[in-house]
Amino acid sequence: MTLDPLNPVESVATALTMANGHEGDVLPVRYHFPLGDLDLSGPSSVMADRAFKAVCDSASAVAQAGGEYLTVHAALPDKAVGTLRLVDTVIRLADAVQFAHSVGVTIALENLRWGATAQPDVFLDIVARSGAAVTLDVGHAVSSQPSALGYGADRFIMDCGSLVVGAHVYDRETDRHHPPADLDRIGAALDALCDVGCSWWTIELRDAEEIRATQGLLSEFLDARFQAAHCA
Repeated sequence: MTLDPLNPVESVATALTMANGHEGDVLPVRYHFPLGDLDLSGPSSVMADRAFKAVCDSASAVAQAGGEYLTVHAALPDKAVGTLRLVDTVIRLADAVQFAHSVGVTIALENLRWGATAQPDVFLDIVARSGAAVTLDVGHAVSSQPSALGYGADRFIMDCGSLVVGAHVYDRETDRHHPPADLDRIGAALDALCDVGCSWWTIELRDAEEIRATQGLLSEFLDARFQAAHCA
């Protein structure tokens, strides 16, 4: 569930209402801080500090609702690598991680298709120095420049290892998220998610039919893995 960073308590309550209203079942919910103007790597300290407060307020709202995870971004441009802006971002993220931990929430950093966090070595360094967990966006990874140069999403996932606590699953990203027609592009990444023990997969699509079709493909994939494991 994507939060409204200016009204986190209200948006968490809305998420819970939607989850609890699903045919009488109580569905687990995870929360997503939106990519936008409020960013921990903001171009000015004033903007970044506002984002830090909003992330901490969101972590508090998630904790009060019984949630345990909050995904965030750091929309650093490539040119920020090796600069004070990257250093400040890591410090701010580490402080947010520490605050969230104090209220029982795990903050996970999401990789983007572009910019510094699309570079696996930079992303892994930020995660290591900040103490953040990882939300691995498969569509971002397979659509990034490192992937085009041979560093596949499956390798990205394996390099993150047990830090991966959630995944965004769809086929690829252009100006939108595309559903998979088959698993040729992302199948290896799905195998890697299973291998590192990531059990929370979010189908990050908007269209209901696309979501249902993707869910069917993923169910078939997981059934096949299960059968293979028990027939070996």
